[in-house]
Amino acid sequence: MHTSRNKWKRFFILCFVVSLLMAEFPVSAEAAVKGVDVAAEQSHVIRSSTMTDEAEPTGSPKPMQSPQPTGTAVPTPTMLPTPKPEEKLAAPVLERADVDEKGIYIKFSKVEGAKSYKVYIRQKGNVGEFSEVEEIGAESYDAEMAQGGIFLSVEDEKVELGKSYEIMVRSAKWSMVWSSMGSSITGHYIEIFSEDSNILQADMPQQMVSDVTAKALNQSSIKIKWEKVEGVKGYEIQFSTAENGSYQTAAALSGDSVTSWVHSGLEIGTTYYYKVYAVGEVTKSYFAGVVKCLVTFEKPKGVKSSMMGPTKMQLKWQKVSGASGYIVYRSETKNNWNKGRKKKYKVLRGGQKTKLNVPKVKNGMCYHYEIMAYTVKEGVTIEGNAAQYYRYADYYGYENESYSDRWKRIYGKKQNEYDHRKSGKYMTRIRVKVWDFAHGMSGKKVTRVKTLTVHKKIAPTMKKIFLEIYKGKEKAPIYEIGGYSARSGQHGQGLAIDINSNYNYMVQGRKVLAGSCWKPGKYAYSIKRNGDIEKAFRKYGYSRGLWGNRKDYMHFSYFGT
Repeated sequence: MHTSRNKWKRFFILCFVVSLLMAEFPVSAEAAVKGVDVAAEQSHVIRSSTMTDEAEPTGSPKPMQSPQPTGTAVPTPTMLPTPKPEEKLAAPVLERADVDEKGIYIKFSKVEGAKSYKVYIRQKGNVGEFSEVEEIGAESYDAEMAQGGIFLSVEDEKVELGKSYEIMVRSAKWSMVWSSMGSSITGHYIEIFSEDSNILQADMPQQMVSDVTAKALNQSSIKIKWEKVEGVKGYEIQFSTAENGSYQTAAALSGDSVTSWVHSGLEIGTTYYYKVYAVGEVTKSYFAGVVKCLVTFEKPKGVKSSMMGPTKMQLKWQKVSGASGYIVYRSETKNNWNKGRKKKYKVLRGGQKTKLNVPKVKNGMCYHYEIMAYTVKEGVTIEGNAAQYYRYADYYGYENESYSDRWKRIYGKKQNEYDHRKSGKYMTRIRVKVWDFAHGMSGKKVTRVKTLTVHKKIAPTMKKIFLEIYKGKEKAPIYEIGGYSARSGQHGQGLAIDINSNYNYMVQGRKVLAGSCWKPGKYAYSIKRNGDIEKAFRKYGYSRGLWGNRKDYMHFSYFGT
């Protein structure tokens, strides 16, 4: 009796649910009683989800993906009525796919009843399935379309530059069906997809060419250079004589490794504008920056200089074909890294004039030059590219002269110092005037002439040093000068001088190694710090032997050792 009552109870519950569902989803009485799965008549039903409340599920599988059975088999439920077949969604119409260097903008028609839209892409030529790359809810449709469409960006790696894509869209919505199993009634959401939309092709542009430069080679050609773009078919170069004018193709180059091209047959005095595009199988770069270049003379080659005396410098360079003459700009500084303010120094009229004498230069100063060819066209002076050059006035050595310049002065291109046992052939004897006491170490000073041996390349400098000491206000007394001697070190190279050795000793800490003392306050022959002698040697590139704990007060050397 108890079993019979339970059966009747389940029967009345089932009838009640059926009556409710038939009010919303009318079907035949026969189908309702038999529990026919009307959803089987729906096309593109590809997903279902067991639900216990009214919330719609989120997320989507890839298109055409069928659910896979998992877990232990369970009794087949009886499906209750599902939505009518006429509720099938219409497919969107894919209207356009616009591309630029940032990505693809996709626009499609609105579908009545759709709850969401899904965008799928595949690379052109790929026969495999489409992949879902974007989804929007129906509530976002109007806003997305107003902003140009759904955007697939390069930055987000949805698409890549240089690739061609096929694009398709589907509309979708969710619907619920009910099923009973025993005394349990369960609701299921199923996602209904439309048919595939039409397919559009979108060809992404190639990567933009970077680091484009243009430089005049001579009065009739320009060289354009750029950075390589991997994997492209080639490059297209366009030019114009007006930045915003009409551009025409100057060259179409094959291969991604070609990174320069020379545009020849140009007119001097004309500015040319260039764009360089990377070219693929279907597309080229979406955008190209503009570079410009004035066709003018190449810079003069072979600039060199020499000192013609203590205060005269001479510049020379090679002739530039077609030049009417040369313009020279100059600036004067104390070093080669600070160019200073340049001024027009000289205009040489005549294309054959390729030499310039520069008088009144100051020893130790650095002179920066810009030398360019020029011509006159329709009354306008056209200056060519400038050859930049600098030269110290270095007839004598000078303070802060670089080690490499010192080496070049003495040894030229030789890699090593001279063997001191064979270096005598590079020496010369010079005579210099000095002051000394007539008697003892005080009283009247008289002029004496000293003879010393030095390296012949430093002889002019040494004469200049002793001349300045002799003309100094101190009239610093010198009774002894030592120069070259056949031994190692700077003396063996003829590049070191010892003065008044007994009164300017060499010490290591407190140990006296040579001489007797250094007492400039007591003995006039002791060479004081920053006096006329020390300043003259320093001015012309020599340094005193004050090396930390070891001090050699008599010693002055060109290389500081």
